[in-house]
Amino acid sequence: MGIVESLKKEFDFEEEWVGYELHPETPQQGVAITEKFPDLDLEKFQAGLNARSGQYGINFGKFSLISNSSMALQISELAREKGIYETFHKEMFRMYFCEGRDIGNIDVIIEGGRNIGLDERPINEAIDSGRFLVRLEQARIEALELKINAVPTFIIDGEKKIVGALPIDRFRRALSQK
Repeated sequence: MGIVESLKKEFDFEEEWVGYELHPETPQQGVAITEKFPDLDLEKFQAGLNARSGQYGINFGKFSLISNSSMALQISELAREKGIYETFHKEMFRMYFCEGRDIGNIDVIIEGGRNIGLDERPINEAIDSGRFLVRLEQARIEALELKINAVPTFIIDGEKKIVGALPIDRFRRALSQK
């Protein structure tokens, strides 16, 4: 169970997930994390993620690639239209962060869609038509206006910004001050 699910047990709030392409310059085949961030100790970083995420039942795997997330984000908008956005989002999160899969690969996206009941045909049609690219551009503009440069970023009441998967008490304090 993630931060949002945990907090919803204690607080009454509405959530809106916005798909934001953090590194739109990433080539379609992705790029090694260590190439993009040569000073990063990836093992230490992943160990830190696991230390902080255990309370939410998340176990990060050995991911080593920054995927080009454009197609996955486009299909998340298709999933939103079908009322399964959160389910698709969780599946892409699991495949990327827990299994180390490349969510920039259309075959991985199709597999993830199938795993949650989303057929291959509408996935391919959405990618081929590019009909969700406008939404991605709108999200990019909004992120620039809000000075978002990391994910996850949580915006509370349109002004309080929490960056990262911080301890749940930080979120409790912010939500208590609403």
